[in-house]
Amino acid sequence: MIERYSYKPISSIWSYSGRLKRFVKIEAEAVRYYESTGEIPRGSADRIARAKINKNDVIEREKITKHDIIAFLEALEEASGVSKGLHMGLTSSDILDTATGMQIRDTAKVVRKLIKSVEKILLELIHKWKGVTIMGRTHNVHAEPTTLGLKFLNHLSEFDRSAANLLNALDQGSAGVISGAVGTYAVLTPEMERYVLKNLRLKRIIGTNQVIQRDIHARIASEAAILGGCLERITLNIRLLSHTELGEVMEGFTKGQKGSSAMPHKKNPIKCERVSGMARLLRGYCTVAMENIMLMHERDISHSSAERIILPDIFHSLCFILTEVSNILGNIRVNEDNIKRNIELSGERFLSGSVLKELMKSGFSRKEGYEKVQELVFNAINKKVGLSKEILSDPGMKDLFNKAQLKAMVSQDYFTRFADEIIKDYLEEKNAI
Repeated sequence: MIERYSYKPISSIWSYSGRLKRFVKIEAEAVRYYESTGEIPRGSADRIARAKINKNDVIEREKITKHDIIAFLEALEEASGVSKGLHMGLTSSDILDTATGMQIRDTAKVVRKLIKSVEKILLELIHKWKGVTIMGRTHNVHAEPTTLGLKFLNHLSEFDRSAANLLNALDQGSAGVISGAVGTYAVLTPEMERYVLKNLRLKRIIGTNQVIQRDIHARIASEAAILGGCLERITLNIRLLSHTELGEVMEGFTKGQKGSSAMPHKKNPIKCERVSGMARLLRGYCTVAMENIMLMHERDISHSSAERIILPDIFHSLCFILTEVSNILGNIRVNEDNIKRNIELSGERFLSGSVLKELMKSGFSRKEGYEKVQELVFNAINKKVGLSKEILSDPGMKDLFNKAQLKAMVSQDYFTRFADEIIKDYLEEKNAI
């Protein structure tokens, strides 16, 4: 990931130096197992664990060996002074896949913290704006009023579900394998695998071949892409509500910030747009991860080069998006005057569904009622009057509706009367899970 979009904790976890440190830990625990069985002298594992590996040394050795793990082992043997028992019975993928599992485990901690940050801000926005009525839109057209708090609740519900699925996928991916060349423990034992993975705090996946099956990584990529889409949807809706003609909810604009090099008046939603761009990357990486599932027989390395790129970049992109959305939501701007103005622009047309229901209750068929309400709405638009006024002036409607009844129906409270209950129900269910 280029520096502009990288996330420092992820850089530390997924750097080559960070990966080499995990290689050392795995080799040390494997040797520690052999110490416990008396096959090699005590103290060797500690010497390996204390060894300092220079990444440049490994890189130079790999130019000769054309094999990254052999280059690493040569450097480790020289740095630790341990030869007996080192990498005994292991295959390269035992080290590579187990190190990846360690990186995923450590990444999950970072992601979990960022998820909690977004969740906290969304909860705050739900409570802050639960009483503010805003025009709901379907097909990008005025529908019925909702509340700004319910808009944020909708995003929280989707976010919570997707975040939980991603964390579950990361938990599944926090796994290793120490099973040998084709997964049969031919020169190892299941006991050794259990021992090493327990010490590394990793799950054991039973039924592997030489590698951990790539559906696990594809699932992580898929869930990351889905969560990225949920976060993008938040920012997309902010962008839509910030249109000049609406001006209801906007991305914050700080002192000294510039929106356009050509037009000084502009306040462009650049953070929201940036989230959309990064979310597209996640969906692209997801495709590559899916392709990596199809490995031949007990393993080929067609997945390897792709994973070296996509796994770090998935987590950089995701953490960047989570951080950016936290910043956007934490500095969001709401214009209540514009929200009220846009509701008034509807000319009470949002009453149409409620009026249709009342007509059906009074004996109209659904078809008759629908056509009558549609006629009333279009007449009101042409006359540039509110729908309630048009209803009261219609001879056929006077006996069915009175002014007080219509006034109650026009009230925004009529449409949002269950808002508090919806929020309460969700939060109670969320806390119960």
